[in-house]
Amino acid sequence: MDREAISFSEEFGKYLAELEYTTSQIRNVFGELRRIQLGGIESQVSSFHLLKAKIAYTTRKDKAPTDKQFAASGKFKELFDAAHDAVDLDNHARVHFNHFVNLMESILAYHKAHGGK
Repeated sequence: MDREAISFSEEFGKYLAELEYTTSQIRNVFGELRRIQLGGIESQVSSFHLLKAKIAYTTRKDKAPTDKQFAASGKFKELFDAAHDAVDLDNHARVHFNHFVNLMESILAYHKAHGGK
């Protein structure tokens, strides 16, 4: 990750913490990404694509207790969708996917560092 990505992930992690987005909500996504990574993205392409649908479903059904948490859920989905779409599975899939996993891990770490529960 470069400095810009680190800076972005810190700001985004802090933003999610301030909106009371829970660590478990981020960890659920990160855990699935890590599972896909361990299995190898090349053999887990369908699971990777399905994850985007799962995020959409979770965001839609999420009955967040506060407006802030609902807003955070929507922003997390926007980020996830953009990062997911940037993974080029036809060209250097493993490298692109690993960058995606690193971004999510960094956001999770900064979320916790900024008091995320």
